[in-house]
Amino acid sequence: MTSPTGQAFAVNVAGSSVFSNGGADVFAALNAVVTQLESGGAATTAQVSALGTALGNVSEQRAPLDAALSAMESAVTYTQTASTATQAAESQLVSADTTTVAAQLSQAETQGTALINVLSSLEKMGTLFDYLH
Repeated sequence: MTSPTGQAFAVNVAGSSVFSNGGADVFAALNAVVTQLESGGAATTAQVSALGTALGNVSEQRAPLDAALSAMESAVTYTQTASTATQAAESQLVSADTTTVAAQLSQAETQGTALINVLSSLEKMGTLFDYLH
């Protein structure tokens, strides 16, 4: 999947890449501990260490997934904001009185022309120092 900002990320990650990555299999480590406990014994240090390593590996695999989720949430928020702004603009356009808008446009054009004329006459005068002499 590609986000609106162009970031690509996987939408489906195989469980084996998350739970069995780097030779540390979470389920195998859990099964070893469960088997040891069911037989009446205590989990060994090696089993607990293997389980810790496997869980650490799962945490490492979560980081890119969390980043992708965050990017998707940001994209959703951006899209919702843009959609709301578009709807507001559309509403303003639909409800605008064309006669009033035409009058405002004409007034703005007249003011723009007057401003250009003032600037043109000021340029002919030169600087303030030229005017004061």
